[in-house]
Amino acid sequence: MTQVKTGNPLELPLLTDVGEAIINYLKNARPKTDSDHVFVRQVPPYTNFNPGAVGALVRVHLQKSGIHLEGKKKGSHTLRHSLASRLLEHEIPLPVISEILGHTTTETTMTYLRIDISELRKCALEVAV
Repeated sequence: MTQVKTGNPLELPLLTDVGEAIINYLKNARPKTDSDHVFVRQVPPYTNFNPGAVGALVRVHLQKSGIHLEGKKKGSHTLRHSLASRLLEHEIPLPVISEILGHTTTETTMTYLRIDISELRKCALEVAV
């Protein structure tokens, strides 16, 4: 796969359960179409997703789930923020997170990360009285 933003090749591991879900989709749920894309629209015409389709789906499902993101963007970038945060929680190094997100600098990646108070407390120094 080629990273859209950078044009660089991108290869990430495919988790077993995700691979099985994709196989299930291809066997049982993907509409018959001549499209060479894996994921296509689920209503006619069965063509490739348009650029805003994923964001629209995320917004719909966030609303259905009852997750409220007041004052925050709601769309595919919400997934990027969540991924970056989860990777950081699992102590994945920042340069690796940047590569996964397709960023050329770690400074760009920093905009996706929030301060983790529990991790920040581990850095606190004892105050001598």
